Amino acid sequence: GDWRLSYLASAANRYSVDEKDTGAYVQFDFDTQLFGRELRGNVGTRYALTEVESDGLTNTSRPISGSNKYHDILPSMNVAYEVYDNMLLRFGAAKVMARPLLGNLAPNVTAISVPSNGATVGGSLTVGNPKLDPFRATNLDLSLEWYFAQGALVSVAVFNKDISSFPQTLVSSTSLSSFLDADAIAALRAAQTNPLAIAYIDSNNPFDVRQFGNAPGGYIRGVEFNYQQNLTFLPWYFKNLGVQFNATHLESELEYIVTPANARLGQAAVTAKGPFTGASPDAFNFTVYYEVDKFSARLSSAYRTKYRTQYPIATGTCDPGFCDSPLVNDFLGNSSTFNLDGSMTYKVNKYMTFSLEALNLTNQAENRWAYENDPVVTRYAAVGRSIFAGVRFVY
Repeated sequence: GDWRLSYLASAANRYSVDEKDTGAYVQFDFDTQLFGRELRGNVGTRYALTEVESDGLTNTSRPISGSNKYHDILPSMNVAYEVYDNMLLRFGAAKVMARPLLGNLAPNVTAISVPSNGATVGGSLTVGNPKLDPFRATNLDLSLEWYFAQGALVSVAVFNKDISSFPQTLVSSTSLSSFLDADAIAALRAAQTNPLAIAYIDSNNPFDVRQFGNAPGGYIRGVEFNYQQNLTFLPWYFKNLGVQFNATHLESELEYIVTPANARLGQAAVTAKGPFTGASPDAFNFTVYYEVDKFSARLSSAYRTKYRTQYPIATGTCDPGFCDSPLVNDFLGNSSTFNLDGSMTYKVNKYMTFSLEALNLTNQAENRWAYENDPVVTRYAAVGRSIFAGVRFVY
């Protein structure tokens, strides 16, 4: 084997990110009466200052650095009002911020993959972005909760998230020279031991580049219904049953960057509208359970409609076939799924407990697709059903 150690090969993977967070917070709590009913809550504001310093190396071990600095003023309010006995009306409003992951703030190329199987496509680059801004949004939440019996709840909630910015994964196909200089490309070539990988670089084959960018924002809004109850009013052993049900519907529209190359050329990036990725428009969860002193059983089901996982498929500057880095203005996604899981436990005595757990009883497979109107399967995987039995001893 080849046991050589090469700093040139690993230079791009060496980086450091120093993030300094400074904050201050003030909050006022209140508890009073309105129309003879309790009104309680709090009002506050948080100030957050973020300073980022990123240092790394190019493939030729030359230092490279980047920095960013931003501050946020984040007011918030939470109110709960007792409309009737055992019925609460809740309202919340807040500006929120979530900082990017540190690994996404590297100033350099953090990973390079060169195909070594003779393929002419499949090379990939991962590039950091020290100028990446946080996720910022203004949240509004309103809910009505009715605690109509002991251990029972019915609630309806509506929510709206006005997103002002969010980190978007930008995927484009380009040549190595767009991100690496001639010396760095030569160093990458010298680090390869497979002739097919060297041939891939020499042929100037394309590399898929992944980098987070600052997308403009959009909205996410929806409604949620919850119901849970211990069925103690039922006769005989059925009184030990209980149920939980949850349903969520959401609508979303975000502005996604589709031509990040424009920004690198000093031009305004072109955007297009698409839904929030990773979230189903509709989702339902239902659980039925049985509990007594020594025995408990639970059967849980979850259904979610199909959802998008990436948009666009590839960012670019032209239609496919007209340049080396085309825009593929379509979606990647997952098909709808229905999962059913079950579990049981039996306590023999204070020292011994038996358990049985079954996962994916519906044998639900994962079906990923590309191109929404004319889908093509990109991944189909079925892990099958899983059943676990166990015994626990306490002494």
